[in-house]
Amino acid sequence: MSWLEQLRVCHEDIELCERDVSQELSNRSKSQKEQILQDHRIKKKLDTMQASSRRLLELHNDADGIGAEERRVMSGDGQNCMTVFFNKLTALKKYHHDFPNSETNFWKQMQELHEARQRETLHPVLKEKADSEIAQAHRAREETLVQFSGDEVFGRCLDLHAQFDMFIDMPQFRNKGYDYHTYLEVFLRFNLVTPESRNKQYKQYLKSLYEYLLGFFKRIQPLTDADAIIANVDQDFNSRWKAGQPTSGKSAGGAAPMDVVDTSNPLYCQTCRKMFAKPTVFQAHLRGRPHLRAVKEGLLFESMAGAVDIFESRSGLQRALALLEARILKLGEILEPQRLATKRNLDKKQSMNEREFRDDVEHEELAPPEPEVDSDEDEEEKPIYNPLNLPLGWDGKPIPYWLYKLHGLGNEYKCEICGNYSYWGRRAFERHFTEWRHAHGMRCLKIPNTKHFAEITQIEDALQLWEKIRVSSAEIVWRPDTEEECEDADGNVYDKKTFDYLRRQRIVV
Repeated sequence: MSWLEQLRVCHEDIELCERDVSQELSNRSKSQKEQILQDHRIKKKLDTMQASSRRLLELHNDADGIGAEERRVMSGDGQNCMTVFFNKLTALKKYHHDFPNSETNFWKQMQELHEARQRETLHPVLKEKADSEIAQAHRAREETLVQFSGDEVFGRCLDLHAQFDMFIDMPQFRNKGYDYHTYLEVFLRFNLVTPESRNKQYKQYLKSLYEYLLGFFKRIQPLTDADAIIANVDQDFNSRWKAGQPTSGKSAGGAAPMDVVDTSNPLYCQTCRKMFAKPTVFQAHLRGRPHLRAVKEGLLFESMAGAVDIFESRSGLQRALALLEARILKLGEILEPQRLATKRNLDKKQSMNEREFRDDVEHEELAPPEPEVDSDEDEEEKPIYNPLNLPLGWDGKPIPYWLYKLHGLGNEYKCEICGNYSYWGRRAFERHFTEWRHAHGMRCLKIPNTKHFAEITQIEDALQLWEKIRVSSAEIVWRPDTEEECEDADGNVYDKKTFDYLRRQRIVV
């Protein structure tokens, strides 16, 4: 292929990729599975554009001088231009005669257009069958863009079973009874790992966890520059490590971060690489068997010829572990929704049978992803369009107008006892007689809030009714001193008050 033809092909590839990317961005898919596949298609087109652009730059630089030579030949260089043109045309025909199966992008487009026009002339049943076969072949070709395991539910959940097996295989967590559900809670809490367990086995576990999280992030967000995120984490880590500051932020689940140990502290054991909180505990540690054995091993190792510096080797290992932890914490922060979804999916799997769980997984694959909510929008709520000033429902939106008219919410009822408070609708008005506001107003009037005062809203009416109730109650009250009768020995009948008076005078017995 000539130098000029290579230029044309590169420019054509770039223009076709730009057109495909613009079409993909203008027709965003709704389901998460389709969105991930669409992002990978866009990523593939962008990689092709970058490769073609790099090839174009090399061709324009013309380091080997082929371009200048071809331009010189095309200009004639003392020969007839038409003779040069027909010589090139003959060579091009000979090339396609020798290689008849070679295709260009233009030929592929024309062939696809021809096949599409042929399908339009088919019978509707045959056309539908041909379209389904093409769509099935297209989906099968797209499935090879990205692969997910069954537990990952096409990017909705994490699959950390391999890392869980490595986690429980470490001596510190071997007999602790951790299950997979608990591991999803604590796998980002690096402060649970004791200094004795921060060894090469722990480094292999961290490396496996980091590689999986990074690969998963690249699979679900192919358009995000993951390498730039990791570079920012490394830069922040290096500055913090040199300054002796904590090398990571707050761990997931509220755990404390892994900090840099102050080796100058008098309560720090240089031999065992451990920090102690109290001097008494530190003195007991110095007399203990593990410390004495570590001192003996250290002296034996230092006496060997060509021995390496233990402190430097351990310091380098700790730095590598802290760097991996900082990277994992950043990826864990980004993948927090997937971690929570994994826990929910695990609980759902334990409460469903196999068929129900499979149907639920298929539904989740086709379901749209959860919208990303901006924190600024949460703080500043958008105004609700409510020109009729309708009451708000349970969802924070105005209720329908027919429901507003049905309940009579346009009717206002005022209660003077409640301080001229307005109640909208008959239901709210009837209910307010048993609520605190009306009861407080009745207590201020020194009137009991009984059912006799229902529908009474004026203070004057309530006072008149209370006085009437008091008078009627006084008439039916039984007075024992005047209504109780007593009989003397002669059979004379007196009321109780008169009988007591006469008996004190000893007139009656």
